[in-house]
Amino acid sequence: MAKKIEIQNIYPLSSMQEGLLFQSLLNQKSTDYVLQTEFSICGTIEPKLFQEAFQRLIDRYDILRTIFTHKKKRPLQIVLRHRKAEVQLEDYRELETVERERAVTEFKRCDLERGFDLTKDLLIRTAILRTEEQACKLILTYHHILMDGWCLGVIFHELTEIYRSLLAGNEPILETPYPYGHYIKWLEAQDRSLAANFWEQVVEGYDQPALLPRTGTILAPGKFEMRKRSFALDQTVTKQLHQIAQETQVTLYTVMQTLWGVLLQKCNNTDDVIFGAVVAGRPAGLPGVERMVGLFINTIPVRIKDGHDISFSDLLQQVQRNTVEGNPHEYFPLHQVFSRSSLKQNLFNHIIAFENYLLHEEMLGSSDSETGFTITDVETYEQTQYDFHVIFVPGESLQVHMTYNALVYLEEDTVMIERYFRDLVRVILQSLDKPLLEVELVSTRERHQQLSIARENLVLYPEHETLTSLFEAQAVRTPDRIAVVCGEESLTYRELNEQANRVSRRLQQKGTGADRLVALMVDRKPEMIVAMLAVLKAGGGYVPIDPDYPPDRIRFMLEDSGACVLLTEPEHVDKALGTSIEILQLQDALTERDTSNPPPASQPEHLAYVIYTSGTTGLPKGVMVEHRNVVRLFFHERNLFDFGPDDVWTMFHSYCFDFSVWEMYGALLHGGRLVLVPKEAARDPQAFRLLLSKEKVTILNQTPTMFYQLIEEEKRHPEQILHVRNVIFGGEALAPYQLREWRCRYPQTTLINMYGITETTVHVTYKEIDDVEIESNLCNIGRPIPTLSLYVLDRGMNLLPPGMTGEIYVGGEGVARGYLNRPELTAERFLSNPYLPGDVLYKTGDLARWMPNGNLEYLGRADHQVKIRGYRIETGEIEYNLSQFNGVHRAVVLPRVTPGRPVELCAYLTAAVPLVAEDLRTFLQDTLPAYMVPAFFYQVDTIPYTSNGKVDASVLRASGKALGFSEASIKPLGAVEQSLYELWTQVLGHDRFGVYDHFLEVGGNSILLIQLHNQLQERFPGKLTIADLFTFATIAQLTDKVTETVKAPGAKALKGILLPREYYAAGTGTIAYRYVMTSDLMERLDEIAALERANVTDILQGLFLYVLAEVTQAAHVALHLVKSGKACQAVFEREHHSNFGDLFRLVAAVKADANLAYDGEDVYRARLLAERGTVFAAFAEEGERLAPYDFGIEWQAATVELRMVVNQDRVAAEKLQTLHKQFIGFIKHFTQQYTSVQGS
Repeated sequence: MAKKIEIQNIYPLSSMQEGLLFQSLLNQKSTDYVLQTEFSICGTIEPKLFQEAFQRLIDRYDILRTIFTHKKKRPLQIVLRHRKAEVQLEDYRELETVERERAVTEFKRCDLERGFDLTKDLLIRTAILRTEEQACKLILTYHHILMDGWCLGVIFHELTEIYRSLLAGNEPILETPYPYGHYIKWLEAQDRSLAANFWEQVVEGYDQPALLPRTGTILAPGKFEMRKRSFALDQTVTKQLHQIAQETQVTLYTVMQTLWGVLLQKCNNTDDVIFGAVVAGRPAGLPGVERMVGLFINTIPVRIKDGHDISFSDLLQQVQRNTVEGNPHEYFPLHQVFSRSSLKQNLFNHIIAFENYLLHEEMLGSSDSETGFTITDVETYEQTQYDFHVIFVPGESLQVHMTYNALVYLEEDTVMIERYFRDLVRVILQSLDKPLLEVELVSTRERHQQLSIARENLVLYPEHETLTSLFEAQAVRTPDRIAVVCGEESLTYRELNEQANRVSRRLQQKGTGADRLVALMVDRKPEMIVAMLAVLKAGGGYVPIDPDYPPDRIRFMLEDSGACVLLTEPEHVDKALGTSIEILQLQDALTERDTSNPPPASQPEHLAYVIYTSGTTGLPKGVMVEHRNVVRLFFHERNLFDFGPDDVWTMFHSYCFDFSVWEMYGALLHGGRLVLVPKEAARDPQAFRLLLSKEKVTILNQTPTMFYQLIEEEKRHPEQILHVRNVIFGGEALAPYQLREWRCRYPQTTLINMYGITETTVHVTYKEIDDVEIESNLCNIGRPIPTLSLYVLDRGMNLLPPGMTGEIYVGGEGVARGYLNRPELTAERFLSNPYLPGDVLYKTGDLARWMPNGNLEYLGRADHQVKIRGYRIETGEIEYNLSQFNGVHRAVVLPRVTPGRPVELCAYLTAAVPLVAEDLRTFLQDTLPAYMVPAFFYQVDTIPYTSNGKVDASVLRASGKALGFSEASIKPLGAVEQSLYELWTQVLGHDRFGVYDHFLEVGGNSILLIQLHNQLQERFPGKLTIADLFTFATIAQLTDKVTETVKAPGAKALKGILLPREYYAAGTGTIAYRYVMTSDLMERLDEIAALERANVTDILQGLFLYVLAEVTQAAHVALHLVKSGKACQAVFEREHHSNFGDLFRLVAAVKADANLAYDGEDVYRARLLAERGTVFAAFAEEGERLAPYDFGIEWQAATVELRMVVNQDRVAAEKLQTLHKQFIGFIKHFTQQYTSVQGS
């Protein structure tokens, strides 16, 4: 008769315990929060006495006899009156050293993986591993829900005291312990509303998490591979840190928190950060709390926010004041803090702790003749839910242990973080009272290197030349070469120069001169080039206006520019109505007779053009660019290009987009041929490719988006080769992976990525794209081009070390004059260069970081970055992963901002096949974190583009309904969905959500999730786990999951299989493939059947099941066996069926068990409930037919015929024909191998 369990006490959990219980329920096989401490011992331990000592320790402390339940409305911990403890004993003394070490490692691994069942296990265990006659390992393993690290020192001290007394034959004398229940009682008496208000104020207004620098991609979301990196600050530095703590009357932990906060500020280029910090949580007013055993620690958010001129000393005092204010509220549950933050669970993604435990201090290295052993070393293993965890351990040299998830952070990331931290400590110790805004983390060597490169890049260029003088010189050199082509029209250099001269004289008659502006509104044809050159020759600067612009924008540009004249064509004259500007028609100006070059009317410092770009205020702003800015772009020392008269360029882009400046002057100033691309061809990849082929274009300048379209078109012309030698990208971020197919087809083409902005004259950096960038999809923008300097600076304009994100500032000869008529904005963005007197820096608003090789990685805009749940994300990473999905051609991901809702991601895709949203979502969940998986998927016919060659987001956002989603349906539909909606309402206490809202974003937390699980258990018992609720976190997702798992009463739990994707390309109807067995093959099968004590059908069914397992590579594969109007299923499990004999016996056993039989109705029901893509395979014998299964074998024993029957509505016939051949081939191979083995 089982012994009755006696309960001693029941009480609630602390907030930290609640969190650990939730994590355990979420992943019951995880080793998260299972702690294992290994004591290396010199001497011997008496096992029986040690077991008695361990048992007395268990009897002494209530918490060590505690189990946990979550079945009630609130989780509870139950103290049992008696728990029997065991000490495991392993003897490895006979093993060689290497084998012994391997055995210890394997024991520890298995012990960890064994984990704990919090609802019934004794949650602490120990083992003694004998390694030598006078040495052993003592392994102590426990779940963190019982106690924190401080307690380990307490219980180990008492364990050795008890053991010492027993060894001496004495009764142990110990102080009466204080039960953990006293703390829980204290906890229940606290005013939680006060604490809630306090923490709500702490996190108020914080909307962007502070992230640690990371260079790799997340390899396996949700998985953990623990690594550890440790380092120490030397004794001198440690003493200095202690001295700071003493002088400012704060703890060393406060100093470390403040340092860590400043580090995060520097890494995130912000003055406001929050990170998680572990606190001791032992209330000073609770009697006996210092020696109490239990879980007291808690994780709290620490917010570090500094003002403009605050120093480290000032900030330290501020952090101390915040700590003192927060001390009374340290017990408050972290999940409730999350619920009060706009970021919810994403408030922070890493934690720090200060480990000041008794264990190491009291026990390590001490010799005890009364116990007979000495502890020579202590190692502790702990894995948390956080991907990065920092522990500071005090001592003569302060130790820093970084535990991290190697699937998220690379080892080089941790090296970088260590370096940043060391440098920060060094700098802070030298400048405690210096404003933090001025603190710089670059080393002296790095500072010298960055500034030297900036200075060395300011090379010579023909600073006395203008665009006019350079073009006129080129016209003299190559007067009869074709300069401009548009369709059937063309102009030689002489003709182009003479026509520009005619127009320039008429412009001068209208008052055009140096720094006077002329507005241009001309269609794309050779006369457009004439007009631009004419303005320059007249001494003015041109203001290009697209005739297709909206009337209001045209009027604004005409008025804002203050242009003295509008040079246009008859069909566009009416677009200037309502303005006072004087109009000159281009055709009239071309009637001037004098074709000679006018006298020079401008100098290098005069305006060449003003191009209007989008403004943050909603009004466009004009960027003033001078002749010298453009001249040095093409002509300077250390030129990176070899453009020449044999090159053919396209002018693809609108003359309102500064990329056209590079295209136009790149051709005309080098004697090349400029091909104007008609608007229709610019929008039609087929027509554009035809133009490139016809004109034999050699220099192609493209925005990445438009080039991707050209690559798709290029696939359709494998027989036609283009002549492009350089492709130069600009205008937007490049996704290098999109270039794979072009690289394969044209390996000789140089692919160049050039980051740039209008305010710095087209291009800033240069990087030849190689295979490394293409495979890694790294947006490497290279290094600044000659004549420009580039700096990556923090918010205080300090230089930054490699790997740290900052804003790009550009200096040198390419920086424009400023913004037309916008002195305030010019003063805000065009700044004095603190590193080079007399130079001007342009503040770009773009983020980047230096890579170790001296190149720049572009990280997007600082002001318009997409933030999802507070995380900054690059949509390019999502687009890259979507492009890997079978059938997807192009992917564009855009944010959707809806009032009253969080920002949501929308994916727009072109594909050759119909796409299913759930398939896409499942595919992405394997490679991306949950917050990066789009909420909506749209399949579109084409990706639309603007006139500048960029994705037209406004058109995409106007797309129709998302795949598998009706936007009107946010309330529940159907019985299951309605039932879940009611449960959510009951648990959350409100109904302000829809079926697509995430549980944790509408007020849910870990404890409420447990309550929801308990409610679901009553309605759908045994069907859902806590982990399911975390994974299927919306009502819509949960409805699908419930529908899949809930079976009809009495129905058999039938299994199907998931085939590789290519097996689902279906046709129509049913088809069969036949094979008649040879007599020789049948004889061998009969022999095998006799030896295996089975029949031939058993053998064939077992072999077919094995072949299916090999094709699917699944851990479990089901085959349905049909005979005499009934069926049963045989499930092959790789880990349980190690040989073919097992398979044959499995088949025979399931057929013999009448309780396993089912009928056709069960198959149809299973199909309805099965996961998308599930098919059912069968093996029918003795004349049985395969319906209602999707495919399988019909075995005609009388005619020894194996027929593969395929339902083409479900699976691809050609793939199953191949599978049939594989099956026949495997039968032959198996019988031959089996016979040969038996014969030998």
